[in-house]
Amino acid sequence: MRKSILFIAFLFLAYSVPGQKLFPVRIDKKWGLINVEGDLVKQPKYQAIGEFESFGYALMQRNGGVGLLNKNGKEIVPPKYRDLKVLDSLVVAVMDHGEWMVVNLDGEVILDKGYTRLHLWGRKYLAFMKNGLWGIVDINGKEIAAPEYDEVSFEDNRFFLTVKGKLLGLLSDSGQEILPNIASEIKIENDHLFFFRENNFWGAVDERGNRIIEARFDAWRPLTDQYIKLVSDTKLSLYSLGCERIISEGKYDDFYPFSEKYIIIKANRRLGLLDWCGQTVLLPKYFEIQAFDSESFRVNHEGLWGVVKKHDEPVIHFSYDYISPLNGNISLVKKNDLFGLANKSGKEIVAPRFKKIEINGRKAKAYLTDSRKDQLEVFAFDNQGELVSADGFEIHFQVQVKGKNRQTGNKKETFYQLEQFEWFYSPESDRWGLRKIEDGTIQIQPTFQYVQ
Repeated sequence: MRKSILFIAFLFLAYSVPGQKLFPVRIDKKWGLINVEGDLVKQPKYQAIGEFESFGYALMQRNGGVGLLNKNGKEIVPPKYRDLKVLDSLVVAVMDHGEWMVVNLDGEVILDKGYTRLHLWGRKYLAFMKNGLWGIVDINGKEIAAPEYDEVSFEDNRFFLTVKGKLLGLLSDSGQEILPNIASEIKIENDHLFFFRENNFWGAVDERGNRIIEARFDAWRPLTDQYIKLVSDTKLSLYSLGCERIISEGKYDDFYPFSEKYIIIKANRRLGLLDWCGQTVLLPKYFEIQAFDSESFRVNHEGLWGVVKKHDEPVIHFSYDYISPLNGNISLVKKNDLFGLANKSGKEIVAPRFKKIEINGRKAKAYLTDSRKDQLEVFAFDNQGELVSADGFEIHFQVQVKGKNRQTGNKKETFYQLEQFEWFYSPESDRWGLRKIEDGTIQIQPTFQYVQ
């Protein structure tokens, strides 16, 4: 008898899955289980035992009823059903008196009889069809949506898209109605903003179902995490998520992202700034706007560069061909192709008379060319960017250290500033290009309509 059991065991081992510990064996027309050593660990009392498959479970039959064994041979669903389908590790569909229902491993009913089709989503939700319509319950049997929809789907593992007729609606994962079935199209922007198309126009609701943008726009596009651009009959509007309202409507020609706090406005090919509640920070009168620090901006006005604070208050008057971003508390200024230095407060501390200036921490090396040789001057500054010393050397040796020359000092205050370059707007071409930060030279001519 043991030899025959071992022979059957080896047959099952040949077709077993890795990690399987028990195998069905037939003895005297009944089925039991043996382990890999061929020892009988489950007495032969079943009419049939299937293969151990999904979640390590195996169907079995005893006294005409179907139940379920786990990978250790324990009965986790008693054999009292006509048929059984494993849906998940915790729930199964069982046929009782000719009808299907869903139960958990404790025998509690998750979905009662009467459904005709079933989908499991994310091991958390069950969509079911009853009387030709779809509803939803969770894995604990709580009703999320009554069976009243022609179609349902699970979007982004968070929301339920519903269909009635040809119209779409949206439910939260708890069943709260975010949008009734009124839309021909729905776009989920984030957890708190949902765009919908109604009667060929776009609007938006929040997670509570409040209409925060009326359905009267032809198109929309996110500019940043804080701003949404809206289009209506070629006129542009701007919605601020931070202020939760439309902050500009039909007044400007375009909007561009600037930072988390500010948005660039364009009117007649001139640029300005708004804050996230629509207050004017800078009037739209500049060729270009770049960050200087968190409270002031490098601006190009009619071809000359300066620095201004909010409400266009001047810090550095418009007299330079280019002003670089701050490096610590120091900035390069350029005039007539020569470079000087200005500090954070706007004071010119080194006149623009050098062919090249390299800033390293609180020191700067400035190079001046004459007809015979280079001349090096070294400047030192205090924590406020004030000049504390200047030394000149007529002959010098330059030692180059390999590796990236990283700017020290300020974090980026704008989306357009990269490590060594920055994007810039050209009003002449109405396009964006790329320039080198250290000297303002153009690397890519203005070519692009948008930069993000």
